[in-house]
Amino acid sequence: MPGKQAKVVTPPMLKRMLRRVSRSSFPARDRAMILLSMKAGLRACEIAGLDWSMVLDAQGHVCGTIHVRATVPNADLFLTPGSFARVQLALGAPVTTLLVPDAAVLPDQTRHLVLTVAPDDTVVPKPVETGDERGGLRVIRSGLNADDRVIIEGLPYASPGSKVSSKDGDIRYAVAGQD
Repeated sequence: MPGKQAKVVTPPMLKRMLRRVSRSSFPARDRAMILLSMKAGLRACEIAGLDWSMVLDAQGHVCGTIHVRATVPNADLFLTPGSFARVQLALGAPVTTLLVPDAAVLPDQTRHLVLTVAPDDTVVPKPVETGDERGGLRVIRSGLNADDRVIIEGLPYASPGSKVSSKDGDIRYAVAGQD
């Protein structure tokens, strides 16, 4: 009994689908589902079987590791049963973003603050919207400009409105296994 033929998705159709999900409640999750289907060849039933609680944080952003099971052709027996692979899935084009040391982001009751130094050398707290942590650095989504001077050391001594003398510091991306 013949069934419906699978529809071929063209690149323009894929772009339209990705644009549509960018307006959904969880755009990163929905984008990952589309790309898992289109690029990795997973069927809807396989995607539905994923445990999204290990993939999404409280805000619905994709993070961590996705464990999937895939069936691939193995005519030459290159792969052995029980093998696994580490695959990186690009969820979008690289975006320029601001990163500050995670310790420089201060939690307030309902928001996060970063202490900055104004041109007159006074300490000014700025509310920021934070993102993921990467290598000990916190992504700043909004609230800071690239030319803002952020206090990264001596935070206990800097109080809003006080005068400080600042010097340039180093911000380093922490790589596991390196000192």
